[in-house]
Amino acid sequence: TCLPNGNDLSFTNVSSELFLRKYPIKQPFLIHVGRFDPVKNHLVLIEAIRKARANAVFIGNVVPGFEDYYSNCTKEANKANISIINDLNHDNPVLASAYLAASVFVLPSLFETFGLAALEAATAGCNLVLSKNICSSEIFKDIASFVDPNNSNNIAQAIQNAFTKERRPQNSLLLNSYQWSKIVENLEKTYANVTQSLH
Repeated sequence: TCLPNGNDLSFTNVSSELFLRKYPIKQPFLIHVGRFDPVKNHLVLIEAIRKARANAVFIGNVVPGFEDYYSNCTKEANKANISIINDLNHDNPVLASAYLAASVFVLPSLFETFGLAALEAATAGCNLVLSKNICSSEIFKDIASFVDPNNSNNIAQAIQNAFTKERRPQNSLLLNSYQWSKIVENLEKTYANVTQSLH
């Protein structure tokens, strides 16, 4: 049994204006949320963003040991319309506001397990461009475009296509289906079934 992560990011009483007041980013823009780690594939994404001529925001902290990678990312990002924000904790309402302000969410990881940020973005209503290597693709199959993470042209085309689509309404079904309370409930049932099978 594979149990997903839960989504505890709240979009209640939050608007896009909170983020846009703090960070006056030109709209429309895409957002990428994730730590600066080579597996997140920022450098190929930056290349794709340049090709797509898109505005973008990267939100994430530097993983210890990958400072040189982060330095390369910032250097390349400066050649494109990309803003990098490091100081947004997960419980900061400005993060939820950033998802609401963005039109497109992109996660082109070389490998991705559940993809919690993708779930948060989908809940907020972003159009999704995701790596074909995400393990939870069945959750997003009807609402995302899947790309080859090694192909910047493929990613750029998907980004351009995503910007042509209307931003989706917030998805309360996703929010409700993947609340931590429900994940814990399913986990308890799984443990109970395993324990029962051992007797």
